Amino acid sequence: MYATMWRIRLFEQKVLDLYKAGSVRGTSHPYMGMEAVAVGSCAAIGPDDYVTSTHRGHGHCLAKGLDPGRMMAELLGRADGYCKGKGGSMHVACPALGLLGADAVVGASPPIAGGAALAARLMGEDRVVLCYFGDGASNEGVFFEALNLAVVLKLPIIFICENNLWALTTPVGATTSVADIATRADGFGLPGLVVDGQDALAVYQVAREAVERARAGGGPTLIECKTYRFHSHSALVTRDPRPRDEVEAWLARDPIHILGDRLSEAGIMTQAQCDEARATEQSAIDAALEFAQASPEPAAEEAYTDVFAPSPQPEDEEPGLPESGSDVRRLTLAEALNEAMAEEMRRDARVFVIGEDVAAPGGLFHVTRNLLDEFGPDRVIDAPVAEAAIAGFGVGAALAGARAVAEIQVMDFLSISMDQIANHAAKLRYMTGGQLCVPLVVRGSVITGCGLAAQHGQSLEAWVAHIPGLKVIMPSTPYDAKGLLKSAIRDGNPVICFEKRLLYDVPGPVPEGEYMVPLGKAAVRRPGQDVTIVASGLAARYSLQAAQTLAKEGIDAEVIDLRTLVPLDADAILASVSKTHRVVVANDGHRNCGFAAEIMAMIMERAFDQLDAPVVRVACDDVPVPYAAKLEQAVIITAQKIAEAVRKLIGA
Repeated sequence: MYATMWRIRLFEQKVLDLYKAGSVRGTSHPYMGMEAVAVGSCAAIGPDDYVTSTHRGHGHCLAKGLDPGRMMAELLGRADGYCKGKGGSMHVACPALGLLGADAVVGASPPIAGGAALAARLMGEDRVVLCYFGDGASNEGVFFEALNLAVVLKLPIIFICENNLWALTTPVGATTSVADIATRADGFGLPGLVVDGQDALAVYQVAREAVERARAGGGPTLIECKTYRFHSHSALVTRDPRPRDEVEAWLARDPIHILGDRLSEAGIMTQAQCDEARATEQSAIDAALEFAQASPEPAAEEAYTDVFAPSPQPEDEEPGLPESGSDVRRLTLAEALNEAMAEEMRRDARVFVIGEDVAAPGGLFHVTRNLLDEFGPDRVIDAPVAEAAIAGFGVGAALAGARAVAEIQVMDFLSISMDQIANHAAKLRYMTGGQLCVPLVVRGSVITGCGLAAQHGQSLEAWVAHIPGLKVIMPSTPYDAKGLLKSAIRDGNPVICFEKRLLYDVPGPVPEGEYMVPLGKAAVRRPGQDVTIVASGLAARYSLQAAQTLAKEGIDAEVIDLRTLVPLDADAILASVSKTHRVVVANDGHRNCGFAAEIMAMIMERAFDQLDAPVVRVACDDVPVPYAAKLEQAVIITAQKIAEAVRKLIGA
């Protein structure tokens, strides 16, 4: 422990020197003064246990056993860094050693840690999770969501609050309602303990007891370590507002000296041995710097790797829709989604479902009906009304090897979980240089056109389609719903599935048995010669209705159902454009910066010379979706609006 504390201290001092010399980009958040917390708590866990870290995470990394050379290379942005130079100081990860990653978003790691603990229990692994966070993070709403769900599920996790008394430049007492953050545990029914964070042995003792309790099935513990950082918030922050007498008082309680004195008093180490330990660690840090400086810079091409994990290839070709007839099996879109989840849960014991009301009720729209009866409460998990925790637990479970299907009851509430989706699910693979995968499905209903007004009526696919690292699907038929969802569950990447409420009860043919619809492949719903209509989801159904109306008028429209928005099947669109030379793009989302605009831009960039007229779009008007039926119909997309757009285009 003593040597590791010196390793952290000397590493951080070297990093500050490198920052001042201009060798470290961005910033760094020194851990000096807090070494006892990381070393004491990590000494209480085994090599197979998990750790989630923070922006001030170098100490956690080194205490968990990461190599200082590869860490230094990461901070210098070199190819031999743990994340190949893609993560930097605030995003170091090494899943091979149980470090699931540092996190630059304050307060975001507790639900991820909870998900990792959930996955370990689901897969029968004897692992616990240490979740580090700061005093500032304890005021984030997602922290409370994660704490509550971890207690409800009785997960093997230890929440460790590193209370260094200052959140950036604000004293903790100015923004926190309690003197001891650990007392917040009382409201959630778990042990809350306060320990001297400058005393490594005291931290170890408390952490060991919490770890033993977690392994025995006793659930989570909240440990508050009262500690202090010996540097300002970060290398970037040059003004330190802390009172000088306060700083000097804490400097006098240096955790390394406290441990050294106790070891000397106990006769375990002499002063000469302490000095030798420091010298040995100094040599190791010097060697680490030499290694990092000798490491090459990453090639520019490296910037374009690790966005997505490789996707499994379907063993069989997509069967296509069965021939029509009285003996063809017909399911509603909701039933098809349900069947997809059931089949994948039978196939892979790592797959589980989590969301509000997904268990006994079977979900708000019964998409998860009967799954609880077959798979039990460990794999069909009713979550609190806590969308950030639902998504975050899904992310953490994915990092630890499980596969969550997380239901957001209404996709308008995706906004509540966007940090976990946009900053974590989408980016963790890339930021860690491809070390991590996030096989996660986030699915839910879009209730446009159902009279539920602005907070239940949006189609937000453009939000997530904009974020690199996410795949996006939007089925319009029961056949596609089952095949796409099965592909999404097996994919090694986060997939967001938008399901239109008005399509849930619409029946359609679905083949018996196993089949997959590959992600990134559009379908020609209706061939035509005069105009191409590109759409997805509910808009695809409306486009078919419009095409049938137009056919009676002598207009032959080809309808392309995208099925997958990301990755986009541009080839299918361009092939149709080269045949019809006129395009209408129909999209349920709002017009301004909607997904239709992306398709239009792609066509203009790649097929401008093929066009006989400008591309036209039909989308929801740029107002919040209203409640009254007449107002709602005036605003949202309809088959009539699509048909009228085609008529104008053909007449242009």
